[in-house]
Amino acid sequence: MTDNKTDKKNNSVALAAIIVLAIALIGLSIFTYSQYSEGKEVEMALQADKDSLKADLTRMSKDYETRLEEKDSLYADLYDDWTVAKNEVDQYLDSINGLKVDINSLRRYRYDVSRLKKEYALLQQKYDSVLVQNQRLDSLNVALDTNLGKQIKISDSLVVQTTQLSDKVALGSALQLSDLKVDAVKVKNSGKMKSTQKARRADRVKVCFTVAPNKLAESEDKKFYIKVVAPGEKILGENAAVMVEGKDAVTYTSVSEFYYENDALDVCEYIKKPAGDFSEGKYLITLYDAELNELGSTSFTMD
Repeated sequence: MTDNKTDKKNNSVALAAIIVLAIALIGLSIFTYSQYSEGKEVEMALQADKDSLKADLTRMSKDYETRLEEKDSLYADLYDDWTVAKNEVDQYLDSINGLKVDINSLRRYRYDVSRLKKEYALLQQKYDSVLVQNQRLDSLNVALDTNLGKQIKISDSLVVQTTQLSDKVALGSALQLSDLKVDAVKVKNSGKMKSTQKARRADRVKVCFTVAPNKLAESEDKKFYIKVVAPGEKILGENAAVMVEGKDAVTYTSVSEFYYENDALDVCEYIKKPAGDFSEGKYLITLYDAELNELGSTSFTMD
């Protein structure tokens, strides 16, 4: 009886120990699994943090590379800063690719990447500032070009108007004839002259003209050219030629010189007969001013 009781007691103790051990093993398994799961979650979080840092570094590196490839002289002052910044970013990018993930190393990299991002933002602000200034200058240049174009048009218009006004003044100041009379005359011994229509009796051709008043003309010495064409297209008198730029040459008979003072002025010139007598027939008389502008013409006939 005593042995049976002892055996039962021992069996109970063994069973209790087994149960306790089983419970302990189950608890240990649960704790181990829990620790493993937490470790995986931490590892995944650290990897995600690492990937985020790599993405930031990659983006900055590509942006710097794009800026450097632009080779725009406008941003020449930023090229050295961009080059230094890109090299530093690329070094961190190479380093983080081989980095073993842990909290301490990522904390240091997170700080360094934050500093690089601040430098990137500062350089981006400089880039944007230069861009804005350039856009303002472009707008200013467009405005200046537009205003310059308007001023040139205004200037051209004023030149045209001034030229037209000058032409009008020149035209208005040109002398005109109000009368032109021609006659053949015979000079008597007393010096008096008598009109005649007989070619063999005539000694001279009298050419008289009246210069019209003109307040725009300058008061100065003036010069008119008189051309007398006798029958047979023969030009009497000096038979000399005068030329003015832009005009056809004129062969003239005589030069009439007088002083003009803006008021009406009567002038007479006398053309001496050629060797022998005047020819019978029609005579054509034409007057020109100093610029060879034709002022008037008339004709008469000697029998």
